[in-house]
Amino acid sequence: MLAAVLTGATGQPVASYLEAEVWQPAGMEGDAFWSLDRTDAEIGFCCMNAQLRDYARFGQLYLDDGVRDGERILPEGWVEASTNPEAPRLEPGDNPDSSWTFGYGYQWWVPEGRVNGEFTAIGVWGQYVYVDPTNGVVIAKSSTDGDFDDNDHESIAAFRAIAEEITR
Repeated sequence: MLAAVLTGATGQPVASYLEAEVWQPAGMEGDAFWSLDRTDAEIGFCCMNAQLRDYARFGQLYLDDGVRDGERILPEGWVEASTNPEAPRLEPGDNPDSSWTFGYGYQWWVPEGRVNGEFTAIGVWGQYVYVDPTNGVVIAKSSTDGDFDDNDHESIAAFRAIAEEITR
Protein backbone atom coordinates (compact mmCIF):
# COMPACT_ATOMS: atom_id res chain seq x y z
CA MET A 1 0.00 0.00 0.00
CA LEU A 2 2.83 2.39 0.87
CA ALA A 3 4.36 2.00 -2.59
CA ALA A 4 0.98 2.49 -4.28
CA VAL A 5 0.31 5.67 -2.31
CA LEU A 6 3.75 7.12 -3.11
CA THR A 7 3.43 6.21 -6.78
CA GLY A 8 0.00 7.81 -6.94
CA ALA A 9 1.18 10.97 -5.18
CA THR A 10 4.31 11.44 -7.29
CA GLY A 11 3.18 9.96 -10.60
CA GLN A 12 6.31 7.82 -10.83
CA PRO A 13 7.47 4.43 -9.59
CA VAL A 14 8.92 4.37 -6.08
CA ALA A 15 12.40 3.45 -7.33
CA SER A 16 12.47 6.36 -9.79
CA TYR A 17 11.28 8.80 -7.15
CA LEU A 18 13.84 7.57 -4.60
CA GLU A 19 16.65 7.74 -7.15
CA ALA A 20 15.89 11.33 -8.19
CA GLU A 21 14.97 12.77 -4.79
CA VAL A 22 17.25 10.90 -2.37
CA TRP A 23 19.62 8.32 -3.84
CA GLN A 24 21.50 10.53 -6.31
CA PRO A 25 21.50 13.71 -4.16
CA ALA A 26 22.81 11.67 -1.20
CA GLY A 27 25.79 10.52 -3.28
CA MET A 28 25.10 6.81 -3.38
CA GLU A 29 27.67 4.83 -5.38
CA GLY A 30 25.59 2.02 -6.78
CA ASP A 31 22.17 1.31 -8.12
CA ALA A 32 19.55 0.02 -5.76
CA PHE A 33 16.53 -2.02 -6.69
CA TRP A 34 13.29 -3.13 -5.12
CA SER A 35 11.82 -6.56 -5.17
CA LEU A 36 8.58 -6.53 -7.14
CA ASP A 37 5.19 -8.03 -6.47
CA ARG A 38 3.20 -10.10 -8.96
CA THR A 39 2.08 -6.95 -10.77
CA ASP A 40 5.68 -5.71 -11.17
CA ALA A 41 5.16 -2.94 -8.60
CA GLU A 42 7.78 -2.23 -5.94
CA ILE A 43 7.08 -3.74 -2.54
CA GLY A 44 7.11 -0.56 -0.48
CA PHE A 45 7.21 -1.96 3.04
CA CYS A 46 10.47 -3.84 2.46
CA CYS A 47 12.83 -5.44 0.04
CA MET A 48 15.01 -2.60 -1.23
CA ASN A 49 18.40 -3.98 -2.21
CA ALA A 50 21.63 -1.98 -2.33
CA GLN A 51 25.32 -2.35 -1.65
CA LEU A 52 26.40 -2.17 1.97
CA ARG A 53 28.32 1.09 1.53
CA ASP A 54 25.17 2.80 0.28
CA TYR A 55 23.15 1.50 3.21
CA ALA A 56 25.81 3.13 5.41
CA ARG A 57 25.52 6.36 3.40
CA PHE A 58 21.75 6.28 3.94
CA GLY A 59 22.36 5.96 7.69
CA GLN A 60 24.82 8.86 7.48
CA LEU A 61 22.19 10.97 5.74
CA TYR A 62 19.90 10.34 8.72
CA LEU A 63 22.70 10.97 11.19
CA ASP A 64 23.25 14.33 9.46
CA ASP A 65 19.53 15.22 9.75
CA GLY A 66 18.88 14.77 6.04
CA VAL A 67 21.69 17.10 4.88
CA ARG A 68 24.65 16.20 2.65
CA ASP A 69 27.44 18.65 1.87
CA GLY A 70 25.26 21.53 3.07
CA GLU A 71 22.31 20.56 0.85
CA ARG A 72 19.04 19.58 2.49
CA ILE A 73 17.82 16.35 0.90
CA LEU A 74 15.14 15.31 3.39
CA PRO A 75 12.57 17.84 4.59
CA GLU A 76 13.32 19.74 7.80
CA GLY A 77 12.05 17.70 10.75
CA TRP A 78 11.66 14.46 8.75
CA VAL A 79 14.45 12.55 10.50
CA GLU A 80 13.10 13.45 13.94
CA ALA A 81 9.53 12.55 13.00
CA SER A 82 10.43 9.34 11.20
CA THR A 83 12.61 7.90 13.95
CA ASN A 84 10.30 8.52 16.90
CA PRO A 85 7.11 6.59 17.61
CA GLU A 86 4.04 8.77 17.30
CA ALA A 87 1.48 6.63 19.14
CA PRO A 88 1.48 4.58 22.35
CA ARG A 89 1.14 1.29 20.46
CA LEU A 90 4.38 2.13 18.61
CA GLU A 91 6.51 2.80 21.71
CA PRO A 92 9.40 0.42 22.49
CA GLY A 93 9.33 -1.95 25.44
CA ASP A 94 6.69 -4.28 26.82
CA ASN A 95 3.50 -3.03 25.27
CA PRO A 96 0.07 -4.70 25.38
CA ASP A 97 -0.77 -3.02 22.06
CA SER A 98 2.21 -4.50 20.21
CA SER A 99 3.52 -7.98 19.50
CA TRP A 100 7.15 -6.84 19.59
CA THR A 101 9.33 -4.92 22.03
CA PHE A 102 10.90 -2.60 19.44
CA GLY A 103 9.13 0.67 18.78
CA TYR A 104 8.41 1.95 15.29
CA GLY A 105 8.56 5.20 13.36
CA TYR A 106 8.26 5.60 9.59
CA GLN A 107 10.16 2.49 8.42
CA TRP A 108 12.61 2.82 11.33
CA TRP A 109 12.69 0.63 14.43
CA VAL A 110 13.41 1.99 17.90
CA PRO A 111 15.09 -0.55 20.22
CA GLU A 112 13.71 -1.04 23.71
CA GLY A 113 15.80 0.67 26.37
CA ARG A 114 16.68 3.25 23.72
CA VAL A 115 20.24 4.49 24.16
CA ASN A 116 21.63 7.72 22.67
CA GLY A 117 18.55 8.36 20.53
CA GLU A 118 19.38 5.26 18.47
CA PHE A 119 17.22 3.86 15.68
CA THR A 120 17.67 1.14 13.12
CA ALA A 121 16.39 -0.13 9.82
CA ILE A 122 15.98 -3.89 9.91
CA GLY A 123 15.79 -5.95 6.77
CA VAL A 124 14.86 -9.53 6.18
CA TRP A 125 17.61 -12.07 6.87
CA GLY A 126 19.54 -9.77 9.18
CA GLN A 127 20.30 -6.59 7.25
CA TYR A 128 20.65 -3.50 9.45
CA VAL A 129 21.37 0.19 9.30
CA TYR A 130 22.00 1.26 12.90
CA VAL A 131 22.31 4.95 13.80
CA ASP A 132 23.54 6.27 17.16
CA PRO A 133 23.16 10.08 16.96
CA THR A 134 24.82 10.84 20.30
CA ASN A 135 28.04 9.01 19.44
CA GLY A 136 27.88 9.92 15.73
CA VAL A 137 28.02 6.28 14.68
CA VAL A 138 26.43 4.49 11.72
CA ILE A 139 26.75 0.72 11.35
CA ALA A 140 25.56 -1.15 8.27
CA LYS A 141 25.34 -4.93 8.47
CA SER A 142 24.62 -7.44 5.77
CA SER A 143 24.05 -11.10 6.55
CA THR A 144 22.06 -14.21 5.87
CA ASP A 145 20.51 -15.21 9.16
CA GLY A 146 17.53 -17.56 9.05
CA ASP A 147 16.81 -16.70 12.69
CA PHE A 148 17.08 -12.95 12.22
CA ASP A 149 13.85 -12.19 14.09
CA ASP A 150 15.19 -14.06 17.10
CA ASN A 151 18.55 -12.27 16.94
CA ASP A 152 17.49 -8.61 16.69
CA HIS A 153 18.13 -7.91 20.38
CA GLU A 154 21.56 -9.54 20.18
CA SER A 155 22.43 -7.48 17.10
CA ILE A 156 21.39 -4.24 18.81
CA ALA A 157 23.51 -5.15 21.84
CA ALA A 158 26.49 -5.69 19.55
CA PHE A 159 25.91 -2.37 17.75
CA ARG A 160 25.66 -0.54 21.07
CA ALA A 161 28.91 -2.09 22.27
CA ILE A 162 30.69 -1.18 19.02
CA ALA A 163 29.40 2.40 19.14
CA GLU A 164 30.53 2.85 22.73
CA GLU A 165 33.94 1.26 22.11
CA ILE A 166 34.86 3.26 19.01
CA THR A 167 33.88 6.56 20.60
CA ARG A 168 35.94 6.16 23.78
